[in-house]
Amino acid sequence: MNKLKKIIQNYPFIPDIIGLAISIFSVHLIYVLFIDPSVVEIEEISRAAGTVPERTMPIILKDLEQELCLILGFWCLCLLATRYQFSDSDQLLIDIDFTGLNETEVSLHTIKAKLKEAGDSVKESTLIPALKTSLDAYLVTESLESARNAGLDYCYLREEIIESRLTTVKYILWAIPSIGFLGTVRGIGEALARADEAMQGDISGVASSLGVAFNSTFTALFISLFLTLVANSLRGREQEKIVKCKDFLSGDFLVQLKSIELVGASKKATS
Repeated sequence: MNKLKKIIQNYPFIPDIIGLAISIFSVHLIYVLFIDPSVVEIEEISRAAGTVPERTMPIILKDLEQELCLILGFWCLCLLATRYQFSDSDQLLIDIDFTGLNETEVSLHTIKAKLKEAGDSVKESTLIPALKTSLDAYLVTESLESARNAGLDYCYLREEIIESRLTTVKYILWAIPSIGFLGTVRGIGEALARADEAMQGDISGVASSLGVAFNSTFTALFISLFLTLVANSLRGREQEKIVKCKDFLSGDFLVQLKSIELVGASKKATS
């Protein structure tokens, strides 16, 4: 297990490739088992009746562009699942007062030991590394301002890391409507190529080609709107967690360091 984690850390693109492979396999399997047989049945019934197939779900999703949009959509959800932490462990740490804000006798070494203990038990935390960075800066400089700036700099770095990891997600959110537009262009082109059939009274070919155009656009825009909502919701939640970390760092934690500093100064004065 540790070896697998090390490989993933050294090659972070491996989970992304696995997610893409799973998305391709899953979506194509759905098409092979459900959508394609349903489309064949619906088209045979419509052909026998001499009518245009109704816009049911299999007809809307039957073309290549829609399948590509669904594959990218599932892959995007996989990427979001691996890039965001859904449990708010930092807020839980703040709620349980893990640094000992309410304790009367707390030293810098005690806080450092508590941070190390929390870091060993809680993974993927922004608060703990930020507080460690702030405390280390304070131990070196003995300046609350330097400690605050060091912790906030780590929070800003964390935001930049999250943004850099979302590059592929942003590309997918752009690519899905583009693929839908390609289906629109292809469908309109096929409809124009069959214009002579429509002039002779057979509009089934033109209707089918225009169906490709409109269905691909509809599917792509719907998937894009849904994924954009999910991505922005998760991004906003992550920003809210980082803001909470900044507030705790700039507020309660610095007050705690200040109180320890004052206690130390008073002890030196009395001695």
